[in-house]
Amino acid sequence: MDVRSDSVTVPKPPYYAVLFTAKRSRRDGDGYDAMDTALFAKVGRQQGYLGHECFSRADGTSLTISYWQSLEDITAWRDNALHQEARRRGREA
Repeated sequence: MDVRSDSVTVPKPPYYAVLFTAKRSRRDGDGYDAMDTALFAKVGRQQGYLGHECFSRADGTSLTISYWQSLEDITAWRDNALHQEARRRGREA
């Protein structure tokens, strides 16, 4: 298995972890990289965000684990307008 990892030091408990899996399409120019960059810039300023780890395989499958201080912080990120737009685009593409 080909795996790439961008790791952070896992925070000291207590914390919450959110797992996100994706299968990237092979299309170029779909805006994925730009949205990914914008999301990670924004999440870094989100209340309660502790860090994340990303794992990806050569076939385009990826797993991202984000770490949070509270369930309320996770809900706030879920409800963030840019994050909602990214999820909508991901479902459509």
